Amino acid sequence: MADNKAISAQDSALYVSTTELTSFDPSGYTEVDGITTFPFGPGQANTLDATNLRSTELENIPGLSGGQSVQVAGHRWPVTESPGQDILMEAAQTDDLWFLMVLPTGDKATFVAKVAAFNIAPGVNQVLTFTADILPRNFQLEATASSSP
Repeated sequence: MADNKAISAQDSALYVSTTELTSFDPSGYTEVDGITTFPFGPGQANTLDATNLRSTELENIPGLSGGQSVQVAGHRWPVTESPGQDILMEAAQTDDLWFLMVLPTGDKATFVAKVAAFNIAPGVNQVLTFTADILPRNFQLEATASSSP
């Protein structure tokens, strides 16, 4: 039996900037504090139905990537105590934001996104939480030594 190589998700981080950044260095970004989950990846391309009257089964073809909303979730911090959360909450739906995701595996990615919605969910006997629905595009993985020729 092979050794289990599972890695804890602790120390995963999401950073945001209101100015254009493509660096994989977190120092130019603002951390979004209290994050409990976020998807790491470019999302899924839209699927287009290309079925016609001569088709014998459904024919789906890949459409454009982007346009798919992904959700970031976390524990809501008091206003002004997490500048990263405040950036997400205050962003207009037309504002571009630049993101950096960092995982404890060493994986890093940047992307540009608009915030489609920022919601806060109070509940009885619960920690105050938030979700941010974002529309990512231009997903770029950091090149690593193992992936270089």
